[in-house]
Amino acid sequence: MVDFLVRLDRNMFDIKVICSGEGELTDVLGKNQIPVIILPELKREINPFFDVMAFIKLIAIFKKFKFDIVHTHSSKPGFLGRLAAKAAGVSAIVHTVHGFAFHQFSSKFSVLIFQFLERIAALATDRLILLNSVDMQYAKKKRIIDEKKMSLVYNGICLDEFDSYLDVYQKKHLVNLNENNFIVGFVGRLWKQKAPQDFIAAIPSVLKKISNVVFIIVGDGHLKNDLKIMAKTLGIEDHIRFLGWRKDVPEILKIMDIFVQTSLWEGLSLSILEAMAAAKPVIATNIKGNNELVVDGVTGFLVPPNRPDSVAHYIIKLLQDKKLAEKMGKLGRKRVEEQFDIRQHVQQIKNIYDQFFTV
Repeated sequence: MVDFLVRLDRNMFDIKVICSGEGELTDVLGKNQIPVIILPELKREINPFFDVMAFIKLIAIFKKFKFDIVHTHSSKPGFLGRLAAKAAGVSAIVHTVHGFAFHQFSSKFSVLIFQFLERIAALATDRLILLNSVDMQYAKKKRIIDEKKMSLVYNGICLDEFDSYLDVYQKKHLVNLNENNFIVGFVGRLWKQKAPQDFIAAIPSVLKKISNVVFIIVGDGHLKNDLKIMAKTLGIEDHIRFLGWRKDVPEILKIMDIFVQTSLWEGLSLSILEAMAAAKPVIATNIKGNNELVVDGVTGFLVPPNRPDSVAHYIIKLLQDKKLAEKMGKLGRKRVEEQFDIRQHVQQIKNIYDQFFTV
């Protein structure tokens, strides 16, 4: 979202961002002179009191600034924001689905509830943007919203961040890695969706075949301590580095030999796109979104969810076949250049905005 906002023409659009609190997002927005409105009541967890307060305050904000377009993201802010925008009389209401709140691992009851809520929110939606074709087909099949109001817009990334020269050996030393080791990496929030335990569970099998491998995890979350305990229990803690959140992810990706993503569900993974932009072969779970990015056997390998044995198999295969790994990485980079450039994403969203006000 940030890459999109900072590239939107300020001569045409006066942008304001509403979010729940300060952090890295607001820091970046501030550096780019994009005003931020902090709404603490807009919490991730369901809380009737705070949700009602957020809804009321959103209506007040929308009326105060008289926005022409309200564009929402994420499930709960998307639900409250769209209904509040409708109540405030906003002319155009757009929502981007970063993966529906329900997924293949959800209970049937929760799926029915979230489908119902999506249909309610759709009544206040002028354009629904889907990031992958599976979500789009699902929305059509379940009649979430009129097909004429749907648009498929793939995520995009800034390729410039991956084109600068990097001394790989020096960077390895800066993050305490041996220049002679293979580096296999994971980037993502350490929580249930990303299934980082499957990444760690794959490590012992790899080390039995190839000993000079270090596995790095970029990210943080409530599972971090459990993952450290798991690594110690498996006796592989010396081969894992927990790097936390980093501001130099493009550089970290460049020192990897292989990128692994073990998610159970996704919208359209930016971390996979970034790894492909860094020309790295990708091993990812064969789920919606992922299988529109990774071409199995061409730019990497797709594996079933919750199958660390398959993850280990393909890590070994790529580490033992350097030419194959390099070829996959180059083809992945080419794929991003052709289909997932941030400039294409920005233009497609701008075209959607323009449609509302074309005379």
